[in-house]
Amino acid sequence: MKKFVITALLFLVTTLGFAQDGRTKINYYNRTSQTLQMLIDGNPACSFDVMPGGTCTDSVNPGSYIIGATNGKQTTRRAISLEEGQTFDYTLTEEDSVNTLPNQSRANFVTVADPYTPILYTYTDLGFSIGSPIVLTRDAGENTTTHTGSPYVITYIHGTFANDDYLAIFVGVYNMQTTHDDLARIAKGFAEGAKGTIESQYTRYTSSGQEALCSVINLPADEDGRVVSFAHMAIVKGNRSYQVVFGTYTDTKSDMDAVAAFFKSFSIL
Repeated sequence: MKKFVITALLFLVTTLGFAQDGRTKINYYNRTSQTLQMLIDGNPACSFDVMPGGTCTDSVNPGSYIIGATNGKQTTRRAISLEEGQTFDYTLTEEDSVNTLPNQSRANFVTVADPYTPILYTYTDLGFSIGSPIVLTRDAGENTTTHTGSPYVITYIHGTFANDDYLAIFVGVYNMQTTHDDLARIAKGFAEGAKGTIESQYTRYTSSGQEALCSVINLPADEDGRVVSFAHMAIVKGNRSYQVVFGTYTDTKSDMDAVAAFFKSFSIL
């Protein structure tokens, strides 16, 4: 079970360098009494903090984003997806928290009417579900063979953040039963296919109770000196294998809370 489709890396690299066309926008409206820093994928949006009653506009590429705002103490988060030429209006409002402790002053919290929630994907035919911070696309399954010549079908599900960070799930369906030993083979096969090196590994358990082998896989630096790193989680059950993958340039600021939630949410049905 060493032969896997490693199109994740190719997809990640080909997403780099697209210019913003100015037609796809996010409008941030500050309707609070506080100065706010607007956020996109954990980074500052716009070129300035927004005063109470103010607004700012961020031109972006079509795609999926985690947007939000912070007053330095509280932060909002929400997943959105924008098509070409679409404008999304994001309005921040304010409410008082309930004073449940004596001698404590009331505090203002930045709030939004539609707080961040992951997008839940359930793939009954593939036997799993996962909560994603970005929109995922499912490709058609591809017929291929293992290194021993046994046929199997691999399905590729993927999505890309605005900063080119990458999420993916690979599902292999075989005509034979998987075993515990396949976990290490899967991780090794992904690393070899991506021409990377396994830097570290550890075992954890999914929310549905399956053992998972987690690996950090780094690729050699490219011509610009940048290194791609993958977080890879392998799970097997019955005649299926699952690979949950996050890819990023190591010099990129990533929304690791969202990524951690993505891995943690994986569940076998």
